[in-house]
Amino acid sequence: MQFISRILALFFPLSLLGKYVPKSLQKEWDIMSDEQITILGWAYTKGLDHGLEETMRAICWQESSAGDDLENEEDGTEGSYGYFGANPVIVATRVFGTWPDRPSAWHIQMAKDALKDFDYGADQCVLELQHWLDEYLPGEWSKVWASYNAGYNLRDGKGYAKDIKAKIMFLRRVI
Repeated sequence: MQFISRILALFFPLSLLGKYVPKSLQKEWDIMSDEQITILGWAYTKGLDHGLEETMRAICWQESSAGDDLENEEDGTEGSYGYFGANPVIVATRVFGTWPDRPSAWHIQMAKDALKDFDYGADQCVLELQHWLDEYLPGEWSKVWASYNAGYNLRDGKGYAKDIKAKIMFLRRVI
């Protein structure tokens, strides 16, 4: 039975998600502007070539309220920035190749500024999601979502993964 579940998850990765959708999502959706809904469409489109369309759309909603809040300085030590809530230290490390050293303040600021661009942020989101997809077996979306938020600390990312799942299920019903 587990083999069949894994095969189904490979071809229909989100079809096995539960039916629970918080009512607060409807309230958030009801006050979204046309521009925010358009941005969610762009996020979906950016993920199409990578099989990440629904995930990217939900992350964009979760992290920036679909472009309404591009800076979350209270999220972690350096915050998260842009439409997809990327960590500027991780982005600067990836872009400027500073590993194992920490990127300089200049590198981090450059990453923060660049992440405000939708396309750049979407590309960084894809890279980060692909990294986590390579870490786990196909269909382990909850682990991918949790790791997108909390790295290898899956326990800390569990609530985030639940929120992404709920947003995906909600968006499937309304769009």
